[in-house]
Amino acid sequence: MSFYYGFDTPVNFRDARLCAFVEIEEDRAGFPMQGAGMLMVIYFNGDGVARNRALAKQFACQLRGYKDADRLLDALDAAATEGKRFDACDAADDVNSFNVCDILSEDKRRHAAKDEERKLISGWDAARHDAFPALKKAEQAYTKARTVVDIVNPRSYSDFQYEANFENEFVAVLKALDGGKDIPPTDLAERERELNAVYRRAVKVLSPDDEHDTSADAALPRARLREAERRWLEYVSACETFRVATQSTLSADALRRLLVVQRTQALRGILAGHGEEQ
Repeated sequence: MSFYYGFDTPVNFRDARLCAFVEIEEDRAGFPMQGAGMLMVIYFNGDGVARNRALAKQFACQLRGYKDADRLLDALDAAATEGKRFDACDAADDVNSFNVCDILSEDKRRHAAKDEERKLISGWDAARHDAFPALKKAEQAYTKARTVVDIVNPRSYSDFQYEANFENEFVAVLKALDGGKDIPPTDLAERERELNAVYRRAVKVLSPDDEHDTSADAALPRARLREAERRWLEYVSACETFRVATQSTLSADALRRLLVVQRTQALRGILAGHGEEQ
């Protein structure tokens, strides 16, 4: 999948095709973008090979991740008639396929944000390049601490959504710092009050049901939340240091407002994960 979409590597349809044949040999051909699913897409779209829609249909029939094979074949026919490209997720119709396609969608969003970050950095002057490593280090430390407390079920499918959100939030900050138009943060105080209120609610939902439970296990979720908050404050400080060092046109208050809004949204995600109304 990485070779086909260019995730962390240049697009290489040949290697994507070879890997797909290996996946078939290893009996990993059932998911939309694995094995037969990948080959179905490659041959239907003619990516690095001569277009062969009959062969694409043969690979489609090998997929086990679809409940309705006829519907998949009909979708291929419809795409051919309309002259459109086809993606295996276009006809997903069962839980496993939906999950894999959700992961793919969020992975695309995450890598798009990474590409945007690289493009921004490529146009920077020496001052920005020199100041960036410290900012990136603080952002990574915050992201790591935040991931531990944000995600309710470790390595659930929603992890990919969180990762994409992290990348897009950081890109938004970089864009604002990189000469973005300054907007008077007239409601900064109100936003900070909102953040504090949401943080208190997060502490409450992460507290044990038994208020007398002082065990380490009971205290761990709150300890993780406090660590994420500490890392966020360090990240805020690093953003301000970067702003000053690079003489950004963004004001200190406007930068803080952006960071406060992002942090509030992250904390609301914790509440939502515990069934709390936002």
